[in-house]
Amino acid sequence: MTECHRELGRRRGTFLGLAIADALGAAVEFQMPDTFPEVTGCRGGGPHGLEPGQWTDDTSMALALADSIAEVGWILNDQARRYVAWWREGEYSVNGRCFDIGSTTRSALSRFRKTGDARTSGDPSPQASGNGSIMRLAPVPIRYANLFPDQLDELISYLMDSSRPPHASPQCLSACAYLGLVLCGLIHGNDRDEVLAPNWQPLLHLKELHALHPEIAEVAAGSYREKKPPEIVGLDRW
Repeated sequence: MTECHRELGRRRGTFLGLAIADALGAAVEFQMPDTFPEVTGCRGGGPHGLEPGQWTDDTSMALALADSIAEVGWILNDQARRYVAWWREGEYSVNGRCFDIGSTTRSALSRFRKTGDARTSGDPSPQASGNGSIMRLAPVPIRYANLFPDQLDELISYLMDSSRPPHASPQCLSACAYLGLVLCGLIHGNDRDEVLAPNWQPLLHLKELHALHPEIAEVAAGSYREKKPPEIVGLDRW
């Protein structure tokens, strides 16, 4: 197998990993750590009553983002229109309807419907931070991995802009920049320990181009290696 074929496989794996992890976690979404049996396979039920293997809003929005990039290139307003189509009409949903949408996303998409400007529809306040923009991020590094590592300024711009329509806080923008950079490194075949190292050269370059929010800089420095629940707290304001 050539390196080109291996890289293509890693790009596919990036999206499949997103969707599979989403389906694995669907049945235990919103539950506290250590309150449910270990997840070793897809199971049905959960807060949305899904069948085993069905995905949630995260994969739906990732599919919308991927379609937008593939069909029209990089147009934030088109991305937001497809998110609205998922929310209002069930496009990209596993069962044809939007059965879950976070308050931050709903508010931002409501603003977009009024203004038509996806670049300013997201709430930039820290209180509006959430995990949604990193959970749907995969299509961006998949498409723009060719910009890594020599055109990081352009790559980072795409990664951060992808968050703006629903999630515009500094934490969310920085999180997309960092995670997207890590995914690009993995797509290129870099070793996992290398891309997660705090002295990884592309990360140092990222910090020169964009001052990471302190909370994201802490994660990039490896804080997660020392923490366990309940010190690690997820956000539910998607």
